[in-house]
Amino acid sequence: MAANTSALQKTTLLGRYVGRLLSHVDTDMLDRKGVQLIVTIKQLLADGRLDVRDYEMAENRAEMTRHGKTALERLDAVRINVLQASEQEMFSPIEVAEITTELEVISAEIKESL
Repeated sequence: MAANTSALQKTTLLGRYVGRLLSHVDTDMLDRKGVQLIVTIKQLLADGRLDVRDYEMAENRAEMTRHGKTALERLDAVRINVLQASEQEMFSPIEVAEITTELEVISAEIKESL
């Protein structure tokens, strides 16, 4: 992604990318845990995007820190769930690497200002 892209834009694009990847997963072939993983990943990405938005829109340092920490926790949860989903072959190793790298870039950007 472009270097001048905000954390919010990166998170939004990542959510779209992961959503596209998950749309190709045949949920009829998954067990209950697999379906729940898909729901969880999508929800975590949506909530993470909102956390990053709140972090970027914070009006003071305390708000920024609080929302930044929440966003970091949520993005880490996305990473963990993506790894679990890859064990069920929902993501290829290359896709996991791309998602993980982008999550690390977003997290590093947030950590820089905390």
